[in-house]
Amino acid sequence: MDEKLAVYFERGLKYNAEQLIPVIAKFLEESGISDKIKGKRVLLKPNMLAPFEPSRGVTTHPSVIEAVAANLKKLNCFVGIGDSPGDFISGQNLNKLYRKTGVLNIIQKYGLQAEDLSAVAKAEVPSASRFKYYELAARISDYDFLINLPKIKTHMFQLMTCGVKNLFGLIPGRRKAEFHLKLPNPPDFADMLLDIALIAKPVFTIVDGIDAMEGEGPAAGTTKELGLMLASNDVFLLDAVIALITDLGIDVPTVKKGKERNLFDIDMARNIASEIGKFPLQKPTQKTLDQRLPSWFKDILKGLISNKPYVEPARCIGCGICARNCPPQAITMQNNLPKINYSECIRCFCCHELCPENAMQIKYGLLNRIIG
Repeated sequence: MDEKLAVYFERGLKYNAEQLIPVIAKFLEESGISDKIKGKRVLLKPNMLAPFEPSRGVTTHPSVIEAVAANLKKLNCFVGIGDSPGDFISGQNLNKLYRKTGVLNIIQKYGLQAEDLSAVAKAEVPSASRFKYYELAARISDYDFLINLPKIKTHMFQLMTCGVKNLFGLIPGRRKAEFHLKLPNPPDFADMLLDIALIAKPVFTIVDGIDAMEGEGPAAGTTKELGLMLASNDVFLLDAVIALITDLGIDVPTVKKGKERNLFDIDMARNIASEIGKFPLQKPTQKTLDQRLPSWFKDILKGLISNKPYVEPARCIGCGICARNCPPQAITMQNNLPKINYSECIRCFCCHELCPENAMQIKYGLLNRIIG
């Protein structure tokens, strides 16, 4: 079957690998991807933000990964799996990541190659909008194809994280921090994410939308059952469809910038979204007044509109992840608690995103609280 551009979806699903295996098989067959990847080397890139239990709804659920792995093994593929969370310096703590996220059993059951994505190689992107080249995980070049396995979640900085944002994990570990420093504005950061997706060129993106995350995502929000699985060979179109069906809208920076760069057809996205239906998610409250005003006016009202992270001491375990991963190094550990230098803080909320205990919370500026 010839490969065609489309978005595939299934409703009413639960986290059960046996139920999901035929769903994935249908996606692969109807899209023509199964013929394309048969017998090839395929790397899986799930969302493994940090070593969180599957029940927290932060990472791609292991039953989804298992269903994909089972299908690829039937197609005689050599299958690798990898991610590089922000707190990782090297592959030394990969075992903990795979064990806590429930993926280790799948690796062992299906004989998957667990990849260390810490080594880098330069890669150029056609029509790059931000940088001439990026240093991505070198191991991806050892594979014929990349299959992207994101999860539907809201995001404090980018409003939504799904297919495009998930590929940021191909930037190894703490190297991600430099992009927050260079690109503190969400639209500029989105341009960089689009560049990385153009380099990675996932052959297929399969989205875990069975349980999504809403509110203060990508790690501290609340789970919401949607029962959805979606897939496409076009990651940009797929993200636009998901932004529409969740009511996060085309103001999602990666979607808005993707539309400006003609990376997908917005009318096609709207037509597909109308067929799927509505699955609204509560937006993160960080997307508020401080991102809608011109920069000169924001400087005047900074104290009234600026949202900022703060620590809840009762929840903090003193692990230091926030301090190690703060792009401007605005956090130091004092008496086993984080201390934030707000004059240096760039409001990227990496500390909030990576905190394993949800101890890093958000304090909203007075005007943001008033407008809700």
